[in-house]
Amino acid sequence: MPAKPSHNPNDLSFPKILDNSDDTSNFSCGKKEIDEFIQKQAFSFQQQRLGITYLFHQGADLVGFATLCMGHINKHKIAAHDRLTQHVNSYPALLIGQLGVCNGQQGEGVGTYICDFCFDRAIRLSQRVGCRFLVVDSLESAVKFYSKYGFTLAPKQEKEKQKLMFLDITKRQPTPGGQPTDV
Repeated sequence: MPAKPSHNPNDLSFPKILDNSDDTSNFSCGKKEIDEFIQKQAFSFQQQRLGITYLFHQGADLVGFATLCMGHINKHKIAAHDRLTQHVNSYPALLIGQLGVCNGQQGEGVGTYICDFCFDRAIRLSQRVGCRFLVVDSLESAVKFYSKYGFTLAPKQEKEKQKLMFLDITKRQPTPGGQPTDV
């Protein structure tokens, strides 16, 4: 059963890492490839250490998820004015491999809350290992959402199905109050 719309994403429980007891079979965000990932592939990805999936619930309802993994961004994929002064070919990043919000919660702040969580993970990671960017390969339909959040669309991607977007974590302020640190 889809979750009832919430006008307060703070009603969401702190994200839980996916495990084999979680039922994700009814999750639907309206994008077949994202739905199939969370329903059929996410746990296997996690077992193979390819990504960790965080589940966001409102009550008993799964309303969103994000899968995070390590990544990088090639300096030649971003505009010259966005490049760093260090002479390296790629910059360390945290990759949002998948992100989905159930149909009943889209437009209610859940996606922003999940991005805040991902941003917080990138900040915390950067305090322990190199991590300068938060990156996502966005579906065309989500580019506007990520742009509004502060991601920059990498240039010259007109023919790409997924659009590379990046956020320099040093240029965005953490959300007031931040996210809990348990995960």
